[in-house]
Amino acid sequence: MTDKSDTEKTVPNIAAGSGWNPGIQRPANPDDPTVVDPTFRTKSSMPSAGSKRAVVADDDEKTKIFTAPAPGANVDPSKLPVGWVVITQGPGRGTAYQLCYGSNRIGRGPGVEVSLNFDDASISRGAHTRIAYDTKGRMFYLAPGDGTGLTYRKGQPEPILTPVPLEPNTEIEIGHTVLRFLPLCSKDFDWMDSLDESKK
Repeated sequence: MTDKSDTEKTVPNIAAGSGWNPGIQRPANPDDPTVVDPTFRTKSSMPSAGSKRAVVADDDEKTKIFTAPAPGANVDPSKLPVGWVVITQGPGRGTAYQLCYGSNRIGRGPGVEVSLNFDDASISRGAHTRIAYDTKGRMFYLAPGDGTGLTYRKGQPEPILTPVPLEPNTEIEIGHTVLRFLPLCSKDFDWMDSLDESKK
C-alpha cells in the first residue's frame, strides 16, 4: 500500500534562478507515471527515464530536425574514409588522420592531405611519403614522396624507394614520427559497393 504522504510530495524546484523553468509543480505519483504537466517547459534538460512529458523549446528557440541522407544521395566518394593513420610516437601522439580514395600525401606543410604540423622539422613540408588506395585491386600502397626525406616501415632497415603493399597495422617511420596504418576498405568492403547498390 502506498503511503499517502509519499504521493502528495511535490517535485522540488531545484533549478530556480538557473534559466531552467520546470513550470508548475505536480504531485510525484509513482502509481500514475503517464500524468502530463502541459505547462512543463525546459531549455536544455531532457525528460527523465520513463517520463512521457514532452520537451518544449522556449519561444526564442527553434526546433531543428536532422534527417540522415538517403543511401547514395549527394555523397561525394572522395570524402569518404578508406582508412586512417594515427601518430603513435613523436609530436602529436594520439592524433588520427583520415585517408581518402586515391593518393594521400603525408607531410608537414598545409598543402598535403595529411599535414603532420607538430614541429617535427625532419618531416618534409611537401609530400614526405604517400599512402594510396587502389580501388580496382582494393589494396593500399606505401610510396616515397617528392622530397629528400626517407620513409621506413618500423623494424625494417630498408627505406621505401618504390611503392610497396601496405599491410594493416603497419607502423611507418617518417622523421622522428611513427604512424600506425589502420585500413577500413578492403577486398571485403568498399564504399562503392553500397553506392552501386543504392542506384539499382
